Amino acid sequence: MDSEPGELASACRAAARHIDLPPVCTAWPGYTEGWIFDAAQVETVVFGPGDALKVAHQADEYVPLIHIERAVAFYEALIRRLCT
Repeated sequence: MDSEPGELASACRAAARHIDLPPVCTAWPGYTEGWIFDAAQVETVVFGPGDALKVAHQADEYVPLIHIERAVAFYEALIRRLCT
C-alpha cells in the first residue's frame, strides 16, 4: 500500500467530503479481492453501505436504507469528479 493516496483515493475523499461523509481511509479486517488489484499495481478502494462487520453473512443481514442512499450519493459524486 502506498503512503500517498492516488487519484482514485483522492477523488473518493473529495466525494465523501462533498456529501458530508467523513473521508476515512483505514484497513478493514474482512476479506475482499482488493489485494489482487493491489498486486497488479491497480489503485483500489473498497467502499459500500452498511456495517458488514456486524451483520454480514448472517441470517438477518441487512443494510439500512439511509446507508444505501448515502452510498448512492457518494458514487454519484465520485463519478462526477472522475468523469468531468
